[in-house]
Amino acid sequence: MKLPATVTLGPMEFHLDVLVSRMQRHRRRIMVGVGSSGLVLVVLLSIWVGRPWIMGQGSVSFAAAGELPGGMRISIDGRPVGDPAQAVLVTQGRHRVEVTAPGYFGAAEVVEVLRDTPRQITLPALRPRPQIQAIPMLAGATAWTHAVPDVTQGWRLLAELAMAGGTPTPGAGWGMTGPVHDPRMIIHLHDQGMERLLVLETHVVADEIHLETGERFWAGWEPVADTRTEDAVGYVEVVSPIARSRIATTERMTGIWWSPGGTHLLLAAAGSMGQDLYLVGTRELHARGEQALQGSVSTTAGEVVSVQWSPSGTEVVVMSARTSTGGGAAADGTDGTDGDDRGPSAMAMEAILIMGMDGAGSPLVLRLPAPPMRSLNLLPMSWAEEVLYWTTDTGLGLALDTIDLDSGTRTRQGPLDAAVIALTVLPGNVVRTLNADGGTLVVETWPDQTRLFGLDDLPVVGEVAGQWVGDHVLLATGNGLWQITTSEEGIR
Repeated sequence: MKLPATVTLGPMEFHLDVLVSRMQRHRRRIMVGVGSSGLVLVVLLSIWVGRPWIMGQGSVSFAAAGELPGGMRISIDGRPVGDPAQAVLVTQGRHRVEVTAPGYFGAAEVVEVLRDTPRQITLPALRPRPQIQAIPMLAGATAWTHAVPDVTQGWRLLAELAMAGGTPTPGAGWGMTGPVHDPRMIIHLHDQGMERLLVLETHVVADEIHLETGERFWAGWEPVADTRTEDAVGYVEVVSPIARSRIATTERMTGIWWSPGGTHLLLAAAGSMGQDLYLVGTRELHARGEQALQGSVSTTAGEVVSVQWSPSGTEVVVMSARTSTGGGAAADGTDGTDGDDRGPSAMAMEAILIMGMDGAGSPLVLRLPAPPMRSLNLLPMSWAEEVLYWTTDTGLGLALDTIDLDSGTRTRQGPLDAAVIALTVLPGNVVRTLNADGGTLVVETWPDQTRLFGLDDLPVVGEVAGQWVGDHVLLATGNGLWQITTSEEGIR
């Protein structure tokens, strides 16, 4: 087949006979160039294929420091390792080994591999990722107002309710004080979900707990209909698995709190100098059947805003805020002035530690330095064995103190960064802190402040407050309420 002399493509015209003539004239040069290029490609390919023999090879094997998580993946320089039980041949030099697993923070290490030398790498124990859960606002509620650890499990949350028809109605007296309560919703947040405690909302002052054994403890105060016919202004009805009892009160009750296990009742009453605090042992109460409330253990200058029991139930911290008159603070977390939501300063707060409830004598009452005032009255504190770790607002910064629960001796451990939101204490008095580092939450060691990990998937907006109890952190931010679930192995 003979090629045409010319080929026309639109406005362009190619003279094929001229092109063929020139290629025949330079045929030798073209053949030499093609041959040289092919030789270069062969040499380069041979070098690449023989690279392990030229540079030298070593082997890498893996050993586990402990139990490996499911779905774990290993890669060397970005290339997946098929079977970690088998040694992998790599070239001599530095290599990046990465280990990942679903639900865990990854780990990476750069290792040096020598020629003809096996290298064993111990796979690190991966740190579990905390679980983050948003706490939704239930229908009818407008804002969260208080949060404290529940003595059985999880948290007690209080939320404001929109008033129907603009008419105030009595709210629950659990954990709150004051003669008139705005409508509020009381919620128990636990591992199984959220439960509204309607029975507490219908009483002026009441508390109820259910133990894992199924035992129920109830205490509720009701005023008498006509004080002219009785010496008491009201009665506290106490129901436990042991018996039913009644306490006559000559003061208006403003708060009732069960201890863990239902061994004690803490009661607050409106006294002439503030809130009078009473402790009643459940067994002693039932032995008497009915008694008058007397012998307060302490008096707070303001209204109770937070009650924090130790896990044993033999110690309790009671936080109170002075009223707004004279520049103090109201119990609702504001300074009591219209249009000002800055909240009370730490100097307006008062903290009382009551301990020694398991002894034969009277409980010991110790006034603690004021903690930093945070949203929802969440406190950066932690109960440890025989010790309370307490964050103090010195007026010049934060400091961490310990209080011996036998003697009441307070010891300054050192300064805390202003970014500390919450803290926890692991066995062996190992302290971990949750800090707000710009817009990121960071878990650090203390006091050396070594970063363990950051929670990049939980954006922090606005003011942040939190409290760490066991494996759970309750976090209040400008974009909602959150619960973070950690584990001891994850923060070691």
